[in-house]
Amino acid sequence: MATFDQRDQKVTYQYNADVINLTNVSNRAELVRQIENIGAEVERASNLNAIETSDALKVKTSLKAAAEEAKTATPNKSKIISMLETAGDIVKGAKALADLYSAIRKAIGLVGTLF
Repeated sequence: MATFDQRDQKVTYQYNADVINLTNVSNRAELVRQIENIGAEVERASNLNAIETSDALKVKTSLKAAAEEAKTATPNKSKIISMLETAGDIVKGAKALADLYSAIRKAIGLVGTLF
């Protein structure tokens, strides 16, 4: 059995995939809900100083705009993807947010199939 010495280790933020679930998304409403969940998780990461406040605001703004566009009667697929890519580009560099980046990339793939 492996043993890990975690003394003096300080973890400010860790995402454990308990809020965002893109695996079973089968319609636009579910995708919107998961995009909103990603935004909530970015807020939590910001509160724990895993992402700069200004960057978190940009990410949340892009995610909110993507979700709002997805809710419209005739959503613009390219616009949604662009907003999600903007959010992804911001979180991509933060090691602690690698799972959120993966979630955003998966959401972009779902836009391609659902819209």
